[in-house]
Amino acid sequence: MRNEPIKITGLILVDKLLEFISINPNPINWNWDKQRLYESNYARFKQLDVLIKLFVPECYNASNLKESIESFLNAEFILRRDIKNYKILFSKMDRLILDSKLGKPFKKRKFSWDIDYLQSNFKRALEYKIKIKELRDFNSDYIEISYPYFFSLILTDNISNKIKTNSLDVFLMEVIDPKKKVYNRNKLIKNYEYPEANVYSLEMDEPW
Repeated sequence: MRNEPIKITGLILVDKLLEFISINPNPINWNWDKQRLYESNYARFKQLDVLIKLFVPECYNASNLKESIESFLNAEFILRRDIKNYKILFSKMDRLILDSKLGKPFKKRKFSWDIDYLQSNFKRALEYKIKIKELRDFNSDYIEISYPYFFSLILTDNISNKIKTNSLDVFLMEVIDPKKKVYNRNKLIKNYEYPEANVYSLEMDEPW
């Protein structure tokens, strides 16, 4: 069973959101009434309520968390920020492009980043992160399996487990939170009404 992270960053917001969406793929269910049906879902929804408010307040709607989630997925918070917040990140993006084979034709040209470009890159990166999660979760529905079916499970797991997302995760986190804040989970529980329960433990006790 997984444990709740102790150090909470902008990347944890992404991970929590993708977990929530994988369990609740239909946006029509992204409301408090639906999520109250299961304690673990309610706790996840409350986690998102706190984390969106802390890390991307620009897209936080206190009366409609569904809209907050959709706004985040569309990276609207980026458009509401000062472009100066991303000066360092733009330099890193330039370096990656110009050091690549694809970037060679652009080395002698001058280019100015616009906040719209960052929004597009973030959305694309987040979509890819979602695809990777789908691959990693591909065999998660196997609780019990007999010998003849192990082959495909092992074959696909061997591929999925080799996917590394470090550079992608760093980019997502730097866009969400250029200041790279880290919150202690206990502090969030005490000061922001962050759920104290372990959602993974709650899931084990529920009749899905």
